[in-house]
Amino acid sequence: MADQTCERLASGEGLQDALHLTPTMLFQTDEIDGLLQSISKSRDARYEQLMSTLLTMYLSHWRTPDLSKLNRVTISKARPHQEMHFSVDNIRAKGEYRLPTEEQLQSRFFPFVDKFVQYCHAEWPGKTTSQDDIDSQHQAELKDLASNRGPENWNQYGGWTSGPQPKATGHFRTQKLDEKWWLVDPSGRLFWSQGVTGGSAFADHEYRAA
Repeated sequence: MADQTCERLASGEGLQDALHLTPTMLFQTDEIDGLLQSISKSRDARYEQLMSTLLTMYLSHWRTPDLSKLNRVTISKARPHQEMHFSVDNIRAKGEYRLPTEEQLQSRFFPFVDKFVQYCHAEWPGKTTSQDDIDSQHQAELKDLASNRGPENWNQYGGWTSGPQPKATGHFRTQKLDEKWWLVDPSGRLFWSQGVTGGSAFADHEYRAA
C-alpha cells in the first residue's frame, strides 16, 4: 500500500491541491463510495483515522499519464439514478501546434474526399465503397418505400389531405389560417416540414445505426 499512497492530507481541499499538482485517478470503487457515505453520516470518533487514511489514497500509476495518448475524458457515477452535480473547470491544453506545410498537405491530406464525395481519412458503418453499394442501397430504399407507404392521408408532397385546403397555386408557400402560420404544398394542402438545417465542423459526432 505504501507505494500507492501520497503524503498525508488534512482535508478534501488538500486532496484537490495534490491532484492539481499531480494529475491522477482517485482510488474509489463502489464499495469505498458506499463507505464514504456511511462515514459522512456518522459522528463516531473511530471513523476519523479511517477517513484520514482514505484521503491519502490514489493510484500512483496515474501520476504521470502519457498525454499524447489521451483523446477522451469520461465522467461516470456508480449510481446512475441518483442525482449528482459535477463541476469541471481549469482544463487547459498545453503544447506547440505547427500548421502543416503545403507539401505535407499535398502528400498526406489531399485529396480528402473520394469519388463518392466522402471523407477519405476515416471509416464508418455504411460508408459507400463502390457503385454496387449505391445500387444495393437504392434497391433497399425502394423496397422499404413500397412496404412502408406512410399515412393514407398524406399526398405526394406530404400534405395533409384530410385537413383544411387553401387555394392550390402550384407552388410551395406559407399562409396564415385561424391566426396560425402554415406551410402549404402546391396542391393547397397543409404540411409539416422536418429536416436538417445545418451542420457543424466542431461537433463531436459518433456514428450510430438507425
